[in-house]
Amino acid sequence: MELIEWILFIIIFIIIIAFIVLYATGVVGRFGEIGPTGPTGISGTAVNTGATGPVGPTGGFKDFAQMSFTIGTTAMPITVAPQALIPFGNVTTFGSISYNGVLLTVGNAGVYQIAFGYGLVQSGSLQSVSLLVNDHIMPQWTLQESDDHGGSCTVLLTLTANTTLSLQNTATNNLLFFNTVSKNTPTNTGAIAAYLNVMRVM
Repeated sequence: MELIEWILFIIIFIIIIAFIVLYATGVVGRFGEIGPTGPTGISGTAVNTGATGPVGPTGGFKDFAQMSFTIGTTAMPITVAPQALIPFGNVTTFGSISYNGVLLTVGNAGVYQIAFGYGLVQSGSLQSVSLLVNDHIMPQWTLQESDDHGGSCTVLLTLTANTTLSLQNTATNNLLFFNTVSKNTPTNTGAIAAYLNVMRVM
């Protein structure tokens, strides 16, 4: 080879080596550690508020009854005979509940709160007032007293449709209601002698 050709060969070789060094890709290194979470960005623009929904139906009692037996204007006792039902003259009913003068009928099935009681009665004799469900005496809901203050009871019962309720004098003697605590002066005329309140809660 002539000298000039050697010089050109060397120059070309150097150029090729330089190109390889500058532009050839080496082995990929391992991933670095994940950096910290960046700051929270600003909140976006709120979307439009939807329209107000329709007004719901008006609430109220589902089924309700309030009944009482009030004493009259005379100091003489009012008598409820043995095994007789206690009459109710002041009656308010709502929903499926009705009263025919003898029995209270619950039209809808459900869970009911039942409150009943009596008072201002003759002392010295055993009194027994029972809650009747479908004409059956409920011994566990029978009030028995021997003084003149009577008693009261509140229970929760699951009732089927068209169940009947009533209060009965289950003693062997008359149940005597007086219109005053002292039984001789008519100062408490119109006081409640017995009551039966029924309200569906579920």
